[in-house]
Amino acid sequence: MKAITSLTVTMHRFERVALGDQDILERSAVEHERIAECLQRGDLDAAVAALKENWNSGTHRILEHLTDRPRAAGPW
Repeated sequence: MKAITSLTVTMHRFERVALGDQDILERSAVEHERIAECLQRGDLDAAVAALKENWNSGTHRILEHLTDRPRAAGPW
């Protein structure tokens, strides 16, 4: 669980700092709200599905952002 938490924090930080795109942040917020709503009504299966969707779309957004932008000179 500790590794998952660390990875989650790292991904969120990367999305906010590196991407900084308001549309991306809004989509992420909507996805998180959907997860919370599922949990509030006690629908664990829907919460798990929403969480998987969030992880997959977050990964996709990061990869899309990285491949669509020209690489800048730097340590990466």
